Amino acid sequence: MRMNLVIPSLFALALAQGCQDATVIRSSGPVKSGEQRKTDAGNDNEKPADKPTDKPTDKPTDKPTTDNPTDQPGGGGEKPPPAAKVTFEAIIKPIFGASCIGCHGLEDAAKQIDLTTYESMLDALKSNPNMIVPGDAENSRLFIAVNGGRADAGSPIKQMPRRKKLPDNEILLIKQWIADGALKEIVTEGDGNGNGTGIGIGNNGEEDDDKPVEPPTEPQPPVVNPPPVVTPPPVENPPPVVIPPPVETPPPVVTPPPAVTPPPVVSPPPAEKVRFAEVKEKVFATSCIGCHGNVKPDGTVVAKGGVNLAGYEKVLESLEENPEMLVPGDLEKSRLYVAVTGGRDSETDPVSKMPPRNTLTDEQIAVIRQWIKDGIER
Repeated sequence: MRMNLVIPSLFALALAQGCQDATVIRSSGPVKSGEQRKTDAGNDNEKPADKPTDKPTDKPTDKPTTDNPTDQPGGGGEKPPPAAKVTFEAIIKPIFGASCIGCHGLEDAAKQIDLTTYESMLDALKSNPNMIVPGDAENSRLFIAVNGGRADAGSPIKQMPRRKKLPDNEILLIKQWIADGALKEIVTEGDGNGNGTGIGIGNNGEEDDDKPVEPPTEPQPPVVNPPPVVTPPPVENPPPVVIPPPVETPPPVVTPPPAVTPPPVVSPPPAEKVRFAEVKEKVFATSCIGCHGNVKPDGTVVAKGGVNLAGYEKVLESLEENPEMLVPGDLEKSRLYVAVTGGRDSETDPVSKMPPRNTLTDEQIAVIRQWIKDGIER
């Protein structure tokens, strides 16, 4: 009696899963070919059907005899046949394909969880062992996530998918799949009660035990295949890009030769050392003392910046307040020489050009240069 009840259930499940060859589920009797069925049908037309009789018969029947009243029709305690096991390839993979692999697929496996295939899911379990606990859906993080998540301060789990929760029937299928052992597929017929050889996480293709699958504690909804994934139409190839002809390169611009810079005027070196008297006569008296050493009618002396060039002693007194004004033997550190050669534009140590309105001649600059090199002697 139990075998006869299991067969219609398995046929219904096979049709719901898109199975095209439901004849793999075999009854206790042999499956007849089309010709045999026609012959039997003809024989039934010629011979009247045997009337049922209450007499005992020695022929074996399909009904097993038992003293247990629960196995008899109408016994009141008869258990429903166990449901066939839910597998990845037949049920779970289409659910993942429609709702999960957008983020957990080949191109973008969020948090290294790829649900595209059973094998990629096994790779994800290496780094996420609690994602699927075969036989224990309540402690499997994947089921907790699709069932609404868990607000736990110690180990929170977000709902997946985040924007829209899965339908209730798909959540129950995922729960039953994990409870059945998270199998990949059933590769043999089994005993008619969904106990065939299964390939899954725990057995690596070995046969399951002979214990029948216990029916789920809650009613199972009918198996509903998810809608097929709509493949977008192929993208039309854009028209070929027309490459414009190369632009003719204009002839190179001929750069005129640089202007010839005249050689600098080199003053002949003085035959002897330059003394202060010569510097005062040729430079200071004519171009500098007006602002640096001039005596007014009232007796006051004009010495801008504390620099007096009227006499050698005045120069030495000025050096006490301005030691960098003249550095014997060093033109670059002598601020007087820097001033008469154009000044220095610097944020940290600027030097104004002297004289501010006029410019010394090359001969005058040469005299000052040689005087500093010779040691600014008297």
